[in-house]
Amino acid sequence: MLVTKTINNNIVACIGDDGRESIAMGRGLGFDFKAGATLDMKRVEKIFEISEQSGYDSIKNLFSKLPEKQIEVCVGIIDYAKEILSTSLNDSVYLTLTDHVNFAISRFREGMHVGSALTSEVRIFYPREYSVGRYALSAIRKELGVILPEDEACSIALHIVNAEFSSQIGSVVGITGTIRDTLFLIDSRLGVGSSEDDPKSSELISFLKFLVFRVYGESGDTDDGEDMLSNLIEHACPRVKEIADEVAALLFKGSRRKLSGVDRALLEANIYCYEKYIERRR
Repeated sequence: MLVTKTINNNIVACIGDDGRESIAMGRGLGFDFKAGATLDMKRVEKIFEISEQSGYDSIKNLFSKLPEKQIEVCVGIIDYAKEILSTSLNDSVYLTLTDHVNFAISRFREGMHVGSALTSEVRIFYPREYSVGRYALSAIRKELGVILPEDEACSIALHIVNAEFSSQIGSVVGITGTIRDTLFLIDSRLGVGSSEDDPKSSELISFLKFLVFRVYGESGDTDDGEDMLSNLIEHACPRVKEIADEVAALLFKGSRRKLSGVDRALLEANIYCYEKYIERRR
C-alpha cells in the first residue's frame, strides 16, 4: 500500500494495488511514512475504506483539521458501539460522528447549547444506542476534558442508529418522530399511558421500530394483498382494524408507501395482543 499524503503524525492517506484509496491510522505513521513510501502494514492499527470518493475526500479533509486525540476518541466510541451492538456500522459514521462531536465541542467552548427534542424517545426506542451515547460523553469528558450536555448522548445515539440502517440522519430523526407518534396514537385510542418499563409496551415499541424502518426503507410501494390473519382479527375486534387504519394512514403520510398485507396483519396482531394485555391488567 502506497502513501499518498500525510494527514497528521498518526494518519496517512494511501492507495492499494487495486487502486482503492483508504486512510490508515497507527502510532507514528505520518511521521515515518511520507508520500511515495510503501506503508508497513504491521504498523497499521485501523484502516478506513470509504467507497464513495466524496466521502473519502471529506473524511481526509476533516481528519487533517482536527486534533489527533479527538479523532482517536471518536474512533474509540465507534469501536465500542460495534462491540456493544454486535453489528457492523456504515463507514460513513467515522465522518458524521467525528464531525458532530467536533461541532458539539465547538458549541460548548462558545457557550452555546442546542437541546434535543427527542431525548426521551431515543432513550426509550434505542436503549443500547443511547448507552453508547452515554459512554461517548464519559470518554469525551475523561480524554478531552470537555463536559458536554447530557442530551448530546441522544444526538450521538442517533448517529449510531443512522450508521446501523445506512440512512440519512435527517431521516432517522423523522422516523423516530413517526415511531413516537404511532405509539401515542395506539396508546391514546386504547386509553393507556405507555411505560418504558412495561414488557408488553417494550414489545410493541420493538415491533413499531421494525415496521416504521421497514416502510421508510422500501424502494417502492409494498404489496397490499389480503391476509387471512388480518381478516380474522378484523372480525374478532373491529376496533383493532380502526386503529390499524389510522396507523397505516400516518405511515403513508410520512413515507408515501402502503403497508403490505403481511405488515398490516402483523400490525393488527400486535395491537390486538397489546389491547388484550391492557384489559387483563385492568
